[in-house]
Amino acid sequence: MKRIFSGFAITLILLVGLGTAAGLGLARLGVDDPEMALLPVVVIAWLIDGIAGGLAGIVLAALAGWFFFVPPAWSFHIPDIGSAMSFALYLIVMAFVCYVVQGQKNRIAELLDDNLALNRRLLENDNGARRGVR
Repeated sequence: MKRIFSGFAITLILLVGLGTAAGLGLARLGVDDPEMALLPVVVIAWLIDGIAGGLAGIVLAALAGWFFFVPPAWSFHIPDIGSAMSFALYLIVMAFVCYVVQGQKNRIAELLDDNLALNRRLLENDNGARRGVR
């Protein structure tokens, strides 16, 4: 278990690093919201490791986004309420997207279970019909 966790932690750090690098590249190109490059990182972390990985991804991506992209950049200082509200909205959007992803994962699992149950019933009915039992 420890080995799996450490592997995921390294993967998450690499993902956040890649997302941060992409965001910094977008910032150099003049993109208005380069911190949004970290959103796919959080979704990937959520898909890989579920809720725990997603929450860890949100925390790491939030720290990276705060440090690198919230003015003043390269600092954890938030100068005014507008920047704080913008950062809070960023966190809310990340959490909401992960909530939607988790809902989709749960629904897919339910549909797979229903499909397996339906296939079992169809096979049972088919076997009964072949034996002359209805």
